[in-house]
Amino acid sequence: MGGTTGAERGWPRVSPTATFWLLCLSAIGTFVAQGLLYPALPLYLTEELGTSKAVAGLVVSSLAVAAVASRPWAGSFIDRRGRRPLLLAGPLVVAVTSAGLLSVRSVWMVLACRLVQGLGGSLTYSAASAIAADVAPEDRRARYLARFSLCFYIGFALGPFVAESLISGPGFAAVWWCVALFS
Repeated sequence: MGGTTGAERGWPRVSPTATFWLLCLSAIGTFVAQGLLYPALPLYLTEELGTSKAVAGLVVSSLAVAAVASRPWAGSFIDRRGRRPLLLAGPLVVAVTSAGLLSVRSVWMVLACRLVQGLGGSLTYSAASAIAADVAPEDRRARYLARFSLCFYIGFALGPFVAESLISGPGFAAVWWCVALFS
């Protein structure tokens, strides 16, 4: 797909620089959502569902396992189906499964949600990275991709602070709603 413009791929006619920065803002939001779950999910599993810390660790890490396992598949699927539809589908999958956590009262259902979230995260990251590489100027691609990667870390860093304030205030339901919203 290299060499085609965003307009040829059906993207709105926005400058590549504007597209890049909008993508960066989107990445921050998406990874704030992921960062929200790191402190909230283990507490929810151990305090609300009464599971052990070991099982909570397994459930929390299951997202990473699903994301890593599905990443090669996601990349080839994105190349076949297009970046934009899957960039929109990935966060939607994460949002729906996060909203689903509102009604889940079983560790196994939380685990299932996390595995599906890993797939959604894999689609999101792969599609967003491909778009960032597409719109980055060729002579500054490495600099742009480094900035894009920084957005993920900013999101991961902000998420736990937001989660802690939500847990101590409105509670876990507010965290799940924020994850869905940020996704």
